Amino acid sequence: MNTKYLIDCGSRTGKEKSILALAKAFELVQLGNIKNVTFVCPNIGHLPHNDLGEAIDSLGLANFTASRLKRHEPVQIGNTTFDAIPSSKISQIRNTDVIIAECLSPRDMAEIDKLHGVKFVIFIPYHSGEYEPWKSNHNPDII
Repeated sequence: MNTKYLIDCGSRTGKEKSILALAKAFELVQLGNIKNVTFVCPNIGHLPHNDLGEAIDSLGLANFTASRLKRHEPVQIGNTTFDAIPSSKISQIRNTDVIIAECLSPRDMAEIDKLHGVKFVIFIPYHSGEYEPWKSNHNPDII
């Protein structure tokens, strides 16, 4: 069983939602025992140009860039490795502690729910209709 978080759409921009998700992920990392964080989005090729990529780049951390994640290059920050995969490869996720899921379909989120060993899922929906079924089934903490 894992803990789930939902970034509430409200009146926030996509970049604001992504910043909140990153803040939660870094909070979880600081609490300890988080070795891997995986970003999952529909198209990794667009990562440097989407809201999540812009939020990652706005952090200004050395080597932690959307372009690097797009190239499937893991990024090490302290004892934690960050990587990114497209939603078409969710079934290949192994040994990750935190998943940040951006703009995924209900089917993709169901695939994430089947993964074993994931401690935390942070879901950044594109719009509120995208998350209602997942929200009602999992009762996530709302951010």
